[in-house]
Amino acid sequence: MWRERNLNRAVRSILAVAPFLAGGCSSAYPVDVQSAWGPGAKFTKLGSTFDWAPDAQVGAGSPRAANPQAHELVLKTVTQELTAKGYEKISAGSPDFRLDYRVGMSMLGDTTGDGTLQQYPEGSLVLYVIDPASGKWIWRSAARARLNESGSPETREKRLREVVQRMLKDLPSKGGNPPAAR
Repeated sequence: MWRERNLNRAVRSILAVAPFLAGGCSSAYPVDVQSAWGPGAKFTKLGSTFDWAPDAQVGAGSPRAANPQAHELVLKTVTQELTAKGYEKISAGSPDFRLDYRVGMSMLGDTTGDGTLQQYPEGSLVLYVIDPASGKWIWRSAARARLNESGSPETREKRLREVVQRMLKDLPSKGGNPPAAR
């Protein structure tokens, strides 16, 4: 029972990243992306350096991808996209902000023309920008999509890159001013 439950958690964690690692940009499975500034976020500049949050335990039961290859691909892709926006990843010292991510999966359903319920999994990926001083998130972006489990590794990586670009679109470039807190 315990082994089956942990295996199921691991499978769900792997599948949650699948919409971003699988399939092309099929309009049949659109990706919904939303971003928001943290409650009461007040600052003038985001800064220019970042690092990943130290909560890097990956495995069954982790809110991060249980699959080490998927985890590394998420880290690599987000890091590359932030670097392209002018940010610098540092491994030592105090970064201006930290990053973290979470994955999730839920089962949804649609009713077909004959009244049959057709269930399908939907995965989500959430990126957090965290203030290292307070530990609170100051910006986040969430993407969710119906799972599409087909596609080559190259297609999966391209899909993830496109989704991460969309997720980071509203994050200002290095040193840029964020919009006023809402």
